[in-house]
Amino acid sequence: MKNNRGNARRRAGNNRGCVTGSAVLAVLLLIALAIVLALLLPRLWNEAVQSRQPPTEAAPAPILPETPQITSPPRPGGLAPAETAPAEPPPAEPPPEPELEPEPEPEPAALPPETVPADTRGRAIFLVQADGGEPGLRRVVRDLPASLTPLRDSLDALLSGPSEGERALGMDSFIHPDVRLLAVWISGDTAIVDISDDFMINPRGNEGFEFQIRQIVWTATEFPGVQSVQFLVEGNAVDFLHGGIRIGVPIGR
Repeated sequence: MKNNRGNARRRAGNNRGCVTGSAVLAVLLLIALAIVLALLLPRLWNEAVQSRQPPTEAAPAPILPETPQITSPPRPGGLAPAETAPAEPPPAEPPPEPELEPEPEPEPAALPPETVPADTRGRAIFLVQADGGEPGLRRVVRDLPASLTPLRDSLDALLSGPSEGERALGMDSFIHPDVRLLAVWISGDTAIVDISDDFMINPRGNEGFEFQIRQIVWTATEFPGVQSVQFLVEGNAVDFLHGGIRIGVPIGR
């Protein structure tokens, strides 16, 4: 009785061991099958996708146009020459025309020196009107070349005496014709006039001395800012002329 129970327990244990081993083996088979499927499925999927795409056609090669050959016309008898006709030579270029040098433009004719207009200024000098009546000063305007020394230019014009036209109008100068201006400059409102010693001679006497002084003083004081004239003779101060006419101090109009 006891032996039968032990055998039954052993058979039950063996059955449980068989069931457990079978379960483990089944699990291992399932794992192996899953691994195989995981490796094969991507490859099978790619092959299926590629089989669905249409085949790619190769691009047709470009057809190049045939280059026509230029042949000469057939010879008499219907036979054409084997060789091709030589190309015609390009037309010869015409020779270059000679360059013509431009004719030089004529230079403007230069005016003769006497006709070239000069830049002039009207300057006043004072002569003596003495045509039969009482002598008196006469203002005359002369066109003198513009310069940086207008006062000297006016005094030089005065000392040169009246022109022929001015003499024809009865004008004269009481200044001795040999008197020359040596230097002139301005100090304040006074013109310093250095004159030659011929200024000390006047054949007209006191009247001549008085008018020669007035002619120079009035000509110099025509310039703005000049109020009087101080005379020097050969660079020296002289107090009196002949007849007691004083010139040692500035003289105004």
